[in-house]
Amino acid sequence: MFANIGSGMTVNEFIDTFGAIRHEDVTSVLRHIIEQLRKGTTNPDSPVPGRGAIDWREHKGIEIINENRSNEWVFKGTQRRIADLFEHIAEGGTIYNYCERSDEIQRAETEELMDFLATRLNTR
Repeated sequence: MFANIGSGMTVNEFIDTFGAIRHEDVTSVLRHIIEQLRKGTTNPDSPVPGRGAIDWREHKGIEIINENRSNEWVFKGTQRRIADLFEHIAEGGTIYNYCERSDEIQRAETEELMDFLATRLNTR
């Protein structure tokens, strides 16, 4: 799933292409990831439903900030929250139009993040 989203698909395009997947299941996974990112989860104590655990510390392109927020994950060297990207995807956006709205985030960074997730959650 994340490899396809990383290539520019929307959630709906992904579901239409791979019809055996329910929209509710995809949004459940995205909501869980958003919750982990907002909480600053740093260990795999909270696995993604039906998939597995993500140790966000293993991705070198993101970091936790603790500035007026409670330890949220951001793109390294920015204030751009990773959870915002996944909210954008859950609302039907692509990684490409997310990057177009931000001067700080490059497409390669979001693609690397999706590849990271695809590998960790065995969804390639």
